[in-house]
Parts: sequence; structure tokens; C-alpha cells
Amino acid sequence: MRNVSQGHTCSARSSPTAGLRSKALQVNLEETDRAVTVDPKYLPLQDVVQTLPGLFQQTQALLCELNHPFKNWAYVIREIRNYALRNFPIYYDHPEGPEVVRVIVQEWLDALSLSPDRAVHAAALDNLINFVEKILAEGKSRLSDCMPIFSDLFDRLSALPAEPFFLLASGYYQVKRIGKLACELDEKDFDFKRFCVLLRKDLEVTYAYWLSQEDPSNWFAPVLRTGHRSQPLEALLGRISHHHLRQCVKRLKGIDPALPPKSALEEMLKLPDYGDVVRVYKELVHRVEGFQAADFA
Repeated sequence: MRNVSQGHTCSARSSPTAGLRSKALQVNLEETDRAVTVDPKYLPLQDVVQTLPGLFQQTQALLCELNHPFKNWAYVIREIRNYALRNFPIYYDHPEGPEVVRVIVQEWLDALSLSPDRAVHAAALDNLINFVEKILAEGKSRLSDCMPIFSDLFDRLSALPAEPFFLLASGYYQVKRIGKLACELDEKDFDFKRFCVLLRKDLEVTYAYWLSQEDPSNWFAPVLRTGHRSQPLEALLGRISHHHLRQCVKRLKGIDPALPPKSALEEMLKLPDYGDVVRVYKELVHRVEGFQAADFA
């Protein structure tokens, strides 16, 4: 039986998010405390933990916040992530497991359109990519049930406007990692076609951004022209120079559209993404810091 239902009262005074809100807003919530109607779409989150009293109570509190008229998106994003990752072994193989996955994914997507907070958007996008990675890596038992959810997600992410899409491309969790996992699993139901659309856009945005920045090769050109050469340094610069990135753009455009989607993905995976470029920049900093003054004399 579902204990959280229409008309269930969630008190603002006992809300687990009270400490996260401003005092003025908290007073307003207490003055307008009222019954909260729980959308039935959220009930699978509770159903899968019915037999676990402590977790059941925590999930009830989460449902209250999910349906509160003054939804605290920063709290929701964080707590949905905690629910998704910590309770994965509990809900994933439950009969309602795929619906729980769908609810979690949709909540993070909703945050992108309903919250004005850029930090919330970045966290939601990171959570989405991390969650898909986790399912591919640890959820082999029900991958086929999750594939339609992933296909829709890839479409939704591909259609993001420029600003949130850049947050996705530059996020801590990189889209390309999903493609690598899918190829390693050789999952026949994985939507390689839709994912290729997403990854192609991810790489295009990555190269456009770095090509809009100063070419790092210019930083060391005077030194290298003096004859004080450093092969490790030049090798690193060669991986992030504008010349190299333009070659990457050319290679990306040159991937034959007639290739089977999985084969096209395998070609894209050979190209650097945003995270790869950042790692080279970090390595370059360490390399430069390790040089002796004599190397630049």
C-alpha cells in the first residue's frame, strides 16, 4: 500500500530542507503550510523501499520536497543523486526498477528547464552522465529495459541550447565515456545512432571553444625558436595546438555518414573530448613547472 498519497501533508517546519532556505523564505513557507499533492509519477521511488522502514521514511521526506510548491532545486538535485547511487542495488532489479530510473532521469532533466540556477544545471548534467555510466557499468542485468530511457535522454541532451550544452561538454563526467562503455559491452540494444548525434555535437562544441581561446603554441614559440627545444613540451603543445584541433575538426567531419552507427562511434572515440584537452593543459603546467631555468636561458 502507498502511504504517501494525494493530500499528504508535508510540514515546512519539519522539512529536511529548512536549513537550506533563507529565513524569509522559511517564514513564508511556515505561514503557507498546506497539504501537498504528491504526483503519482514519484511513487515508484517509495514502492521499491516499502520493506525498509528507515529508507522508506527518508523517501517520504524526499517526495514531500519533490512536490513542494517552493521546490528547492539544489536540495532536490543532490538528494535524488544520493537516492540514485546509494539505493541502486535495492531498486534496480525491482519490478519497478526501470520506472525508478525514468523518474530519476526526468527529475534532472526538469531541473534544466525549471531552475534558473546555472550551478543546478551543471550538477544535473553531471548526475545524468554519471548515472548512465553507472547503469552501463553495473546494471547489466536490466540494460535492455533502460535503453528506451537512454535513447530519449540522448535526444533531449542533443537538443539543449548552447549554454547548457556547453556545461554538458565541459562537465566533470564526460559524454565520451558512455560511448566507450557501450562499445566495450557490445550492447545490441544500445542506441548508437542517437548517441553518435550527441557525441558529435559534444566534440564540435569542444573544438569550437578551444579554438576560440589563444593558441598555447604561441606561448612558447619565442623559446622554441631560440633552439632550446624540449620534445616533451612540444609533444604536449602538439596535442592542444590550434593546428591539431583543426585537424580533429576535419577528422570529425570526415567520418563517413554511411558507416554503421557503432563503427562511426568507434571513430569518434579516437578523437579528444573536452576532458582530454583539459588533462593535457594540466600536464603542460606540471611540465613547465619542472623545467630548470637553464631550459629557458
